[in-house]
Amino acid sequence: MSAITGDQYYDGWDAKSIIVVTTATVAVYNAFELLLMIPSRFKERRSLYFISLTIATLGVLPYFIGFVLEYFQLATYWLDMTVSTIGWICLITGQSFVLYSRLGLILNDARILRAVKWMIIIDAVVFHTSTTVVQYGKIANSDHRTAFDDALF
Repeated sequence: MSAITGDQYYDGWDAKSIIVVTTATVAVYNAFELLLMIPSRFKERRSLYFISLTIATLGVLPYFIGFVLEYFQLATYWLDMTVSTIGWICLITGQSFVLYSRLGLILNDARILRAVKWMIIIDAVVFHTSTTVVQYGKIANSDHRTAFDDALF
């Protein structure tokens, strides 16, 4: 049993299903296009900007795969959620570091830059961990209402 109600799943081809497939396909197309463009545009491939942009872009793929597996009920919910959680973590933290890497261009205060970097790292550890635990706790105890229900909604 999943944390998503039955009306959020695929139930035949209707307008909602077509919108889901269309928008997901656009996201994957854009991710593949970026994955081809990123290496061709960067001379320095060991920079934080290059690495974080690549990771954030790669995060779209597992997030998409997990979402499609869940929406069309093609695998167990545990697998769906694990794959999409990996993508979500890459997307969120990767994009945070993309923005952080550009912050140094307009801000010359090393103390503030260091504080922002540690804020991103601590935020990632605390919130990715707690959100993932709550999601897994919700589906592990899906037969009855638990504290995980209150934490999710």
